[in-house]
Amino acid sequence: MSDPAADFVTSLPFNSLVGVSADGEALALRDDGALHNHVGTVHAGALFTLGEAASGIAIARHCAGAFGGAMPVTKTASIAYRRPARGRIRAIAGVAESVDEIAARLARDGKASFDVEVALTDDAGTEVATMTVAWYVRAVA
Repeated sequence: MSDPAADFVTSLPFNSLVGVSADGEALALRDDGALHNHVGTVHAGALFTLGEAASGIAIARHCAGAFGGAMPVTKTASIAYRRPARGRIRAIAGVAESVDEIAARLARDGKASFDVEVALTDDAGTEVATMTVAWYVRAVA
């Protein structure tokens, strides 16, 4: 079955270039030497791209329709690299608060910021990185 959120995010030009793909509820990066750094592990930039993309899918799934046509954009992001990333890497994300709380701030203030937490793991289930992406949305006039 098609997943419109995953289809949209994986079709974005940069995500497509890096090779971000849908993998069930998660996104994944293939095991590809073109994504490696100077020590043979997955490049930090590729991991960051995967995590940010996964945060976008979480928003699309969690908040669909709650923003009244406004387009959320990334405000800030931080990533903590926990272990060397080798092989195929998966990222799964979740919005840190309820859509009702976000929508209430948007209605009251005309804008809202909210966090999405991301976990990146290898095929063995080892957490290789964690990420927090702060998103911003402003009401459409």
